[in-house]
Amino acid sequence: MIKVFILAAGASRRCGGQIKQLFLINGEPIIRRIIRQIREVDPNIKIHIITWHNSLKYPDVGIIDTIKKPDELADSILFSVPYWGERNIILVGDAVFSDKVIKNILLYNGKFAIFGTVCCPTKNGSERFAISFLKEESQTVINLLKKSARIFKNSAWEGVAGLQKLCYATHDERLIPFICPYFYHRNEMPLHIRIVRPFRDFLEYHIMYLWIPRRIMKYINIKDPITTDIDSIEEYNKFIASKVV
Repeated sequence: MIKVFILAAGASRRCGGQIKQLFLINGEPIIRRIIRQIREVDPNIKIHIITWHNSLKYPDVGIIDTIKKPDELADSILFSVPYWGERNIILVGDAVFSDKVIKNILLYNGKFAIFGTVCCPTKNGSERFAISFLKEESQTVINLLKKSARIFKNSAWEGVAGLQKLCYATHDERLIPFICPYFYHRNEMPLHIRIVRPFRDFLEYHIMYLWIPRRIMKYINIKDPITTDIDSIEEYNKFIASKVV
């Protein structure tokens, strides 16, 4: 049985505290859109929302209540461990997915993969949207999550970068400062890093992921003009102004 866990336990700091998952796409909240898309592929898929926001505790899905905002995204995912089944899919809850991408993620049948893109429609940079893994890979995923939380604790990346940190956790911890030297918050990103970031991300996926991470997880590059991550009101407005979905 497939189980889907939607991440929605953040504080939406970059949105001024507004809950990103409730931003409307064609009159439908982002998170309800994701739920609908999943059920259109397979109505038997078990859906859970990982959250502490009362406004996201819908009665027609399972709720994993974190009570308060977890310190790390890794901690959010670890709340779901007791509910894992034969096939588990973790989705970010603030992304707009196309129907095709949701279907491809749900139908993936490999052992362990992470889904992302080198360039989102709303931003100049890469994003990760989902992971999918079999029960037999559960301990590997748990180990990576715990390692990720440990590596990035108290860094500028502690509350951001999401599933991307799971990729870096596949490396030796001693190499992280060299592989990922820019532990910054987006609004503090120096201009020269903003300029080189697209090149860095390209190298990150086409060179770095040919190394250790791909021995552990498969990276699946999403090439889709719609699928994007919404991190701020500006990105939401940009998406709404440029896309009809």
